[in-house]
Amino acid sequence: MKNWKKIIKGIGIGVVCFHLATQVVNWTNDLKNAFFPSRERTTLKQEFNVAVSGWKADVEEGSSLGLLADVAYREQLLGELELKVSIPSRNYFKKSLFQQIRYLFMPSNASYDTVTKGITVEQNIIISSRALSHEAKHQRTFYIRERHPELIERWKAFATDENGKTLYYSPLRGFLAKFRGINRLVRGKETLEENNKFGFITKYARTNVYEDIAELCAEADELGCFPNPVAHSLFNPEQKNDRIIGKIKLAKEYKLIPAEFSEILEKTQYSNYLEGEIFTDVLVAARK
Repeated sequence: MKNWKKIIKGIGIGVVCFHLATQVVNWTNDLKNAFFPSRERTTLKQEFNVAVSGWKADVEEGSSLGLLADVAYREQLLGELELKVSIPSRNYFKKSLFQQIRYLFMPSNASYDTVTKGITVEQNIIISSRALSHEAKHQRTFYIRERHPELIERWKAFATDENGKTLYYSPLRGFLAKFRGINRLVRGKETLEENNKFGFITKYARTNVYEDIAELCAEADELGCFPNPVAHSLFNPEQKNDRIIGKIKLAKEYKLIPAEFSEILEKTQYSNYLEGEIFTDVLVAARK
């Protein structure tokens, strides 16, 4: 029995030492890029206020930084905000401790960390403007919440039933949904139409108020660039979805989406859609 305890203890110490070594490697890379940033990272910081961390093979050589710049540009039009973006290596040994834990236990390829106040996105997510926008909205939401804490309660008011009961999933269900394997067991059985009726743009938006804000605002933000007939219909006041329209008004009030969103929505009818340049054209013209 004692031998088994020694073996288990030895394995435990070995695992800890191994992971400490990987962190030293990761920290060294971060320090190097902080003091000697590449031209790409310097441009992103100076032109778009984006601080990017990660290995060269995953940042400069492995990601579509143009999409990241596009999302950051749209965020800067809403107001000053530094986006902190970490792109993890596909190599487990080059990941930070937090990234290693996520890799082992959580299926999501993107997240916002309330401690570091930064975004973590895998390489395959960098090709998705929608996913990047979702995480950027998390960062902006927490930034606004620090200055206007009433936003959260006002938003929650649009997610309650006639008895005042929340329409969001339970905190336990939302927590379990983040873990690999378990997430499939706790998925809701509601249809997309049912969720839309309750004011949620997607099923994932029912996880909690923060995911609700990020899902709706990212979809609204992307609408002028990428056509989505379902979202376009839901955002249309003529559909009389009071919950979604109420959330849109709040998002505009707190500058989570452009104040000119209604004009953008009107000009993005799919019969005269103009190849994805409507958002910036309309927004910049409206602010001149």
